[in-house]
Amino acid sequence: MPTARTGVAGAALDRQFWVIGGFDGTAPSSAVDRFDPLSGSWSAAPALPEPLWFPAATAFGDRVWVIGGMDASFLRSDRVYSAGSDGVWRSESSLPAALAVATIGALSNCLVVAGGMDASGMSSALAFSQCVEAPPPPPPPPPPADTLTAVLTLNPITLNASSNGQWISAHILPNGWAATDIVIPSLRLDGVPPDMGGPISVTATDLTVKFPRAPFAGRAGGNYDLALTGITTEGESFRASTPLVVQGSTVVARKRTLRPLARGPASTGVVVSLQRAEPVTIDVLDVQGRCVDRLYQGPSATGEWTLDWPRAGQSVPRGTYFVRLSRVGATDVVRIAVLR
Repeated sequence: MPTARTGVAGAALDRQFWVIGGFDGTAPSSAVDRFDPLSGSWSAAPALPEPLWFPAATAFGDRVWVIGGMDASFLRSDRVYSAGSDGVWRSESSLPAALAVATIGALSNCLVVAGGMDASGMSSALAFSQCVEAPPPPPPPPPPADTLTAVLTLNPITLNASSNGQWISAHILPNGWAATDIVIPSLRLDGVPPDMGGPISVTATDLTVKFPRAPFAGRAGGNYDLALTGITTEGESFRASTPLVVQGSTVVARKRTLRPLARGPASTGVVVSLQRAEPVTIDVLDVQGRCVDRLYQGPSATGEWTLDWPRAGQSVPRGTYFVRLSRVGATDVVRIAVLR
């Protein structure tokens, strides 16, 4: 610290620690020094309007507040000052009574001062509070810009229960923006994340990434319109879609562990079917691949059981969601829709 002092007050604002006032060994001091822990350096700030020994200080809102203390005449003070990050002090409303060696804190939109030494030099049991009107809430963020788009091609485009291979290769060609901006772990193909252990190829114009094949090959036979979603390094969303043909069989259909269950426009859910008890986690994902709810985690029951979502009394935005069942060695994903 540039100047040795006792009886100082301290407060933190804008990643700097303020050391305020005190006693320099001769008289009360008005000095204010600030310490930057990132650089490990001290700097002098504008001095207090008057010397104060044993003041109290705290950060409140975007300012440092200093109350009371003993002035140059060693008298207890009722003055209150505050300064913003520029260090320029201004006078605030005085305390109802003079205090030194008090304690101060900020609670919500109020300053609270308690205890200390009163004007007569006796211990004080008084407590004061000064509240300010809460600032209005910030305006809502602007509506998001149109979602970016891309062209998606899968290889292979036809799967069956006996399909060989570990992956589906997804080739992503952005429409008018750089493929190097794609945050690859954010990608979701019908709710399924990419295999980050597989080969990845990216240039300024296109991206090729692998997705696990099992969640798609295990679906019931039919034609699917798969949705790809993701975000860019600028936080913008993008989406693409492409068809996939699954040549299922009756054996595959019976072995499905997860299928959607529609109960009405505002209520849906899934049917879970497991041949043996095992630990599972069942999550609901939005179209960005973010987990918005956890339906179940723990040991499963054998046989067939249902889970409703949204739950009774739960309100969620309408739209498309994905339910993902994760178990050892396998992940199953189905799409559900909340219509109102």
